[in-house]
Amino acid sequence: MAVAVVKFKNGKKGMGTPHFDYIMRQGKYEPKKDDLERLVTTGSGNMPSWAENDPKFFWNMADELERENGRIYKEHIIALPRELDDQQLEQLARDLIKEHIDDKHPYSFAIHAPQASDGKEQPHLHFMYSERTLDGIDRGADTFFKRYNSKNPSKGGCKKANLAMKKGEARQQAKELRQRIGDTINKHLELANRTERIDMRSKRDIEKAELEQAQTELSQELAELEQLDQATDFTKDDLTDVLARLQLEQAEIVVKPEPERDPHKIVHEYDKKRHSLAERFFKTELKALATKINGLVQKYKDLQASKPKLWGKDKWQDQVTATQADHRATKNRYDTVKASGITIMHFQKADEHLKQHEPDFCNAVEQARQTLIDRARANELERQQAKATQNRPEPPPERLVRSDRVIEQPKPELTQEPQVERLEMVSIDRLRYETRKSLEQIKAHIEAMPDLDRQNLAIAEFNQVVSEQLEQQSKSRSPER
Repeated sequence: MAVAVVKFKNGKKGMGTPHFDYIMRQGKYEPKKDDLERLVTTGSGNMPSWAENDPKFFWNMADELERENGRIYKEHIIALPRELDDQQLEQLARDLIKEHIDDKHPYSFAIHAPQASDGKEQPHLHFMYSERTLDGIDRGADTFFKRYNSKNPSKGGCKKANLAMKKGEARQQAKELRQRIGDTINKHLELANRTERIDMRSKRDIEKAELEQAQTELSQELAELEQLDQATDFTKDDLTDVLARLQLEQAEIVVKPEPERDPHKIVHEYDKKRHSLAERFFKTELKALATKINGLVQKYKDLQASKPKLWGKDKWQDQVTATQADHRATKNRYDTVKASGITIMHFQKADEHLKQHEPDFCNAVEQARQTLIDRARANELERQQAKATQNRPEPPPERLVRSDRVIEQPKPELTQEPQVERLEMVSIDRLRYETRKSLEQIKAHIEAMPDLDRQNLAIAEFNQVVSEQLEQQSKSRSPER
């Protein structure tokens, strides 16, 4: 797997030659027989004429002639993707060097491939270069490292490119350089037909971007939930007004016995209330989780803004880790609830709410369901009686008597009474969940009846109820189409 690692180092006077030997694996750094690291390739470039065939001599002169406390070289250590072969790695290294310094600075590089913890090679690039900028003037070694002469450049040394920058500017420049390096590596991975890619952003930047994206998504979802809740939310003032209006109407009207309501309408009204409450419980749970996630995101931002510089770092880090873990757990819960939608748990809460706050209505629903069952039984009984009457055999004719003998009429053949068969129940799979759930209880009650005649009566009424529910459901959906 390609990894994203970039390090920047500087070398002071006296460190140029030893570091050159180190990356080239020369002298005391020459590989041993049991060394697990492999030297893939080495190279140098943009050397002045007096060191063109001997790059080490350039770094010797830099150590000797560069000013005291001067910087001899800058180095980039870049992790290279193990998915590329040696030839592709060398081409990638040269492209990285050319993109950064082109032909303006003398440089040396080497690619090392040590063995990683997984037993595979992990190649990386060592790239060291001088900050002395080549300007086309041919200078000797004794002049090359002198102070730059802006009035007469040929009489002075090459100009150094170490422009002084503020801390924030240097950090931003390093960030942009890391991004360019990552783009170049990904380009070579694509040319090699590899699917792996690297991300040069720091872990903190990645986490910050993920949190900002999560906060944006949650803000949008909260706005949608607020819009949905506007149609169903009731304030305390709204309920007070409704109660006052009901009391006024009750005082003005004469109490009259309520007409008997259609049991089908009662059951349908209960199903609508039950579904509405289940939907509200679902939205409330989703909104509470979203609010908690927003609070955790704000807490993480506050912790990042109050990061201690010296004391209390361990405690601060523990708080950050705990906040991130809580955020991940809550976000996973939020995604699960949202994906599941309204579940049986929400309908159970709705049933408990209705039993607690509207017990009379729930009793009326139970009576309506029992009425529907009784009607089904009565209708089926009438149907069976009518069928039995039609199949009843006619009485035999009377014997004819003559004076001389009695004429015996043939006895009619006995007709076997047809056997009663159990009716089939209509499928309820196409009904809405809340309606289907109510009818499943009635279905189970009917199937448990021991008397076949009573059971057929109940099945007939049950089939009629299902047909009416399917018709109502079809009518309610037709405008949407």
